[in-house]
Amino acid sequence: MNSPHPRLMQSCLLLACLASASAGATTVSQLQADASYNTPGFGSNTLGPSIGTGPTANVDILHFDTDGFGNSVGIHTYADTPSQSFGSRASGGGNYAVTSTISITITGVGDSLTSHVIPGQVYLTVPVGYAFSTGESVSSHLEFALYVDGSATPSFTSDASLLRNSGGLASSTSETPGGFNIGYSLSSGAGYDAFSFGASTQVIAGFDSLNPGNAGNHTLVYTIFAEAHGVTHAFTGGSCGGSGGGGHNGAGVVGSATDGTGGGQCYPGSGAQSGDPLAITIPEPGSLALFSIGLAMFGIGGLPGRMRRQQAGS
Repeated sequence: MNSPHPRLMQSCLLLACLASASAGATTVSQLQADASYNTPGFGSNTLGPSIGTGPTANVDILHFDTDGFGNSVGIHTYADTPSQSFGSRASGGGNYAVTSTISITITGVGDSLTSHVIPGQVYLTVPVGYAFSTGESVSSHLEFALYVDGSATPSFTSDASLLRNSGGLASSTSETPGGFNIGYSLSSGAGYDAFSFGASTQVIAGFDSLNPGNAGNHTLVYTIFAEAHGVTHAFTGGSCGGSGGGGHNGAGVVGSATDGTGGGQCYPGSGAQSGDPLAITIPEPGSLALFSIGLAMFGIGGLPGRMRRQQAGS
């Protein structure tokens, strides 16, 4: 399974607190997971929507596989209210299109949101010596979005995108003024490019001004959307990148190579991952509306048990 460059595979945590002065109860009213993937061997597939409501709601879409042509896909999008977890990941290698979306609907929120972010990642992996042909590319994109009171478009967003093709690397970030301030940092090395984000603290305020009729009692939909795309050819020379760890082949390797020194069919890959888990704490009615959200990024030693078990068998 396609994995980030070893230097980037460190356990990370994203911690956010949604603070509100609402006097009413603040609740999680709905969870929803959606995903899709497409490769030459698998064709087009849609997973979800998986929808959960109520205090015991949970949704979970987990899929890691390699088709008969060596193209790989990885999806994990889920949320679970009782165990306080929430995360989204999309990745692939070779020829692939993967999307993963997780959203949580929160009602009874006041005028502001405060978040404290410790790093996450959007990445590309390309075997050293690989040359993109015309029309080939790998890309990845991660978006955090906040919808207020049923708005059709997000009121606040933060996103990062990477693209590498025969013309080189293209990268971009975008954040709504007065909203998220994730703090993306671009790094590149032999066989990889990555946007890391965090650590940062930001306050997103002004929900009352967006919808004065709901002042002090808003409904928010917090969404994390991850996607990865690739159109590439097999590569049998040069280096396939470093070891992916966890019993996997080297980064970007789909084939017989096990040590990142070549020898198998190497494919470029990409991924976007928000982390795991996202903890949610719902206050008692009448108290300060405080939510604690934590995402530990996927990495060596940082995978949740169910992910480690899934990848160990893939």
